[in-house]
Amino acid sequence: MAAKGQGREAARLLRSELGLGTGYVDIYQVIRELGIELYAKPFRDGLDGAYKREQGRDFIFVNTSAAAPLRHRFTAAHELGHAQLRSAGEAGGVFEDDVEDDAGDGEEQEANAFAAHFLIDERGAKELCSTIDDPDRRIAATVRRFVVSAESATIHLATLGLVSDDAKRRIMARFAAGDEHTRGLLRRFGMLLPQTADFGEQSRLDPVFEQRVLDAYEQRWLRIDAVADLLQTTQDRVRDLLDHNDLPVFEDHEADTAVDADLLGLLE
Repeated sequence: MAAKGQGREAARLLRSELGLGTGYVDIYQVIRELGIELYAKPFRDGLDGAYKREQGRDFIFVNTSAAAPLRHRFTAAHELGHAQLRSAGEAGGVFEDDVEDDAGDGEEQEANAFAAHFLIDERGAKELCSTIDDPDRRIAATVRRFVVSAESATIHLATLGLVSDDAKRRIMARFAAGDEHTRGLLRRFGMLLPQTADFGEQSRLDPVFEQRVLDAYEQRWLRIDAVADLLQTTQDRVRDLLDHNDLPVFEDHEADTAVDADLLGLLE
């Protein structure tokens, strides 16, 4: 099976297994339901995202320091594609600076195909477009229903044969020149993006990671300032979190030097 065929089939199967239907999916919730640790936060380097498998655990990172929430959703779906297709094997990682670039190797094309088909269900897209003739309106309706960027919608609808290659080139040229953008396209047809749960993921640490940090604190491996740094919050909020979890406040203890290096380095 061709690379993009593998990504398409993996997306179809996962949608079916999770009972997601043919419409919008909360990609962040799906990732957590699959037991993958998700970190959506601003990272200092230029990576769009990363997938890592370490000691039997899967991790997905989405860099929210730039771009827009619609791009973050595609990045998360792309990295989930790597996880589903086991791109990193039993140990290793995939780190990338432009997940939407379709000119990469087979694994990148697989992950892109997975992301496109997982976010925009093929049957759902065909049903939606069946009553719409204008290609621009088809793209706008797809953006609104599946909560993707206009560029992603255009490329995917063309792949599905729902937008002609000529229309695709014309529309993509407008986007590239800055003459059109996603929200402007929607407004042209009196549409708005829905307010979905995953728009609140601009800076979110995985609850499993938070618990590991608290466990390390309880073992006196970390001081409160280190906990605050790892959880990207203030020391006062850490004290509130400790109180909420019925943990004592160790104000002046020295951290044990035996702290797990992987824990401390995970978000660096």
